[in-house]
Amino acid sequence: GGFRSRQLSTMLDQLQWITLAGKPDSDRLRVVAEGECSSEETARKLADLLNGVLTLAGAGLDNAKTRRQLDPALREAYLALLKGADISKIDRGDTKSVRLAFEITSAFLESARRSSTGLPEAAPAKPAPGNTTKAKKGHT
Repeated sequence: GGFRSRQLSTMLDQLQWITLAGKPDSDRLRVVAEGECSSEETARKLADLLNGVLTLAGAGLDNAKTRRQLDPALREAYLALLKGADISKIDRGDTKSVRLAFEITSAFLESARRSSTGLPEAAPAKPAPGNTTKAKKGHT
C-alpha cells in the first residue's frame, strides 16, 4: 500500500537539498519542507506536481465513497490541512527552491487519534472479571 510516484521520485532526485522544519505555535505546529535545485524548470515542475497532489487529495476527500468510509471529523481535519497548505517557489539567484508549508492543529491530531483507536471521546472503564462487587440486598 501507500503512495508511490515515479514522477515525484525523479523530481526529488534532482534536488540538491531538502530541509524539513517545524515551529510550535500555541496549539499548532507549522511545518515547512523546502527543496533546493539549480534549475528553474525543475522547481516549476516540482511546484506544479505538488499543487496537483494537493488538488487530487482534495478531490479524493470529496469522493462519495471516501465520505462514507472516513470519519467526518477526520475528513474535515484533512480538508483544513489541505486548504491551509501553501506551495511557493523562491528564486535565490544561483539556486531555486520549492517550499511546502502547512499547519498541524490540535484538532487535526485529536481527530487522527480518535480515528486510529476507533474509540469515541472517552470509553468507560470496564471492571476486571471476578472483581465486581455486588450490592447486598437492602444496601446501596
